[in-house]
Amino acid sequence: MHPFSKDYGYFYLIQLQPESRPDEFKIGYSKNYERKMYECWIFCPQAILVSVWPCKQEWESDAVIHATNDILQVSNRVYRGDINLIIEKLHNFFEDTFLNSDTIMINEENLDVFNDYNNYMVSLLREVKLLNDRHSVEYLFRLE
Repeated sequence: MHPFSKDYGYFYLIQLQPESRPDEFKIGYSKNYERKMYECWIFCPQAILVSVWPCKQEWESDAVIHATNDILQVSNRVYRGDINLIIEKLHNFFEDTFLNSDTIMINEENLDVFNDYNNYMVSLLREVKLLNDRHSVEYLFRLE
């Protein structure tokens, strides 16, 4: 749940086949990134949720254009390119978009918004790692 507003969901970056196709990834918006990953794991059990960002649904198309304007689109919402560059582009896009959003008013009373955003991102990325770790263990047990 977002601490900022109920209007936010998540923009996700999923590496579909990290071992065989490390440069292929899926991006998009979802209200529930965990459910999105469980849906993805049905077809790509090796998939990894690389990162998520707080996002309003209306930001999705701008984020996709910003991140993918110079890379190959493989299929619907699936792209091929330098994943580290995409992460950097998306991080910068969402940090700027979030901090310039009309829902966030930076004034003398809430100068900590930037710190709140960064702290939230740190906790969100911890949750992402735990979700991936939990799935990895479950996947390995299924293989045995």
